[in-house]
Amino acid sequence: MTPKNDDNEVALRSPLSQLSRRQILASPFAIGGAIAYGKSLSDVAKKISRGDLEYPPAHEKRVESTIANAMVAAVPSFLSEKNTNRPFRVLEIGIGDNCRVSRRGLYDEAFEELSKRGVSNIALTGLDIVVPKSNVMAQAENRLNKNSSGKQMKVNFDVLEGSIESKSTFSNGWFDCVVCALTLCSVDNQVAALEEVKRVLRPNGGTFGFVEHVAVNIEEPYRILNLQQQVFDPLQQVVAHNCHLHRYTGDNILKVFSIQKEEDYALSSRLSYERFLVDDMWPVSSQCCGVIQRNS
Repeated sequence: MTPKNDDNEVALRSPLSQLSRRQILASPFAIGGAIAYGKSLSDVAKKISRGDLEYPPAHEKRVESTIANAMVAAVPSFLSEKNTNRPFRVLEIGIGDNCRVSRRGLYDEAFEELSKRGVSNIALTGLDIVVPKSNVMAQAENRLNKNSSGKQMKVNFDVLEGSIESKSTFSNGWFDCVVCALTLCSVDNQVAALEEVKRVLRPNGGTFGFVEHVAVNIEEPYRILNLQQQVFDPLQQVVAHNCHLHRYTGDNILKVFSIQKEEDYALSSRLSYERFLVDDMWPVSSQCCGVIQRNS
């Protein structure tokens, strides 16, 4: 179910009064964490800074599988083109100054699957407002090609400085696949960013794979987390590079790609969509992931 942006009933009522003891114990962070969080402002800033955030193995595996699913879904229409000599083009938005996804090997599964399907040339472009240092980019490119070396696959890697919110120099439909992980929380205008993703994504088969943290859905039982998101959101934006804790990112993705309703699937298809909780990533525990495919 999608969250209702105009319903503030949960936020206005005391969350503790609505929870059973079991729910409180099961809620991410819960009471003990909230007390610890109140020790000092410096502790708060340190704990919610994304620079100090650890990425649990289960989360990284979800990122890896989402990227693989998105890239694999775009292969059939790519191979159906008459000119298959061009590379399979991938755009990673918000690649970061450390190229984490590439350097952690989170493209490995995707490259394995694409190799099985006859794709031998990939052009991976990163886009971010901060360009990684040359040594970081070299490490990322080496890691990308290390995994593909035994598959007769060549990966060309580059990073461009810029924001996905602004109209880029890429042609309409240039990329076969666009991916992002924990990026849309930090853009100023999510709708503008997603409109640009849709513009540069190839119609008739191009895919968008995403893993993002989101606002708690009011139908979900995580009411303490919902309150914490709203309370700490202003501070999070200051200490974590404009990261917003309480955004309905999943809703915005579905709206921009015009697949809110079943009859809209002629424009885009929701190949997968999931909401889940990652307790070890508080306060960005509430997350969603999915793959959207452009049909036209």
